Amino acid sequence: AYAASSGGKWYVATNARDPGPYERVGPPAFSPDSTRLAYVAMLPGEKRTVVANNKPGAAYDLILEGRIVFSPDGRKMVYGAQKQDQWFVVVEDQEIGPYAFLGSATGFQFSKDGKRLAFAAMLPDKKWCMVVDGKPQAPHENVANVAFSPDGKRLACAVCDGGKWRAVVDQKQHEPYDAIGADTLQFSPDGTKLAYAARSGKKWCVVINGKAEKAYDDVH
Repeated sequence: AYAASSGGKWYVATNARDPGPYERVGPPAFSPDSTRLAYVAMLPGEKRTVVANNKPGAAYDLILEGRIVFSPDGRKMVYGAQKQDQWFVVVEDQEIGPYAFLGSATGFQFSKDGKRLAFAAMLPDKKWCMVVDGKPQAPHENVANVAFSPDGKRLACAVCDGGKWRAVVDQKQHEPYDAIGADTLQFSPDGTKLAYAARSGKKWCVVINGKAEKAYDDVH
């Protein structure tokens, strides 16, 4: 699949077909099982829609970063969309929200089996919270680094309050640190242990199930 323009209009060509025309289109994305093809398209009046298997969805003012995310099994499609200054997370045409904004850094995180979804959302008071399976969790000043355990039963994220970062695992808070290494939250294959890199002052350590290991100048 690829996007192409002709006569000032845009099309997405696949298997010798060219659905369209649209004012503009984003990069086409296949689901992991290759059964679905989706892309963002601009409609007249600068509205946006997500076209999935040649079928346009609802029209919105913006699509978050023009990104579409599929679950690992390809059965669910999710994207962020704005209408009238409010943001929604759209999962298979069902809207979750509204929110003041969505976490573009954390993105949309599916569990490995595709049954669970987590994302960061800004509340009207400018606080951030994780939304897990459609339910908002406790608010924080900032959130980042989301990870499901391999079996999808456990969830960890990094949150910031008062300038300190800490891991929250199954909604239980670990000890605070000056920083938590970006994208370092890692569950063991059986999901019983969580490890991440954390910094106190100028020293870094690895934290395993909430217990800090030996301090070093840096860790990778």
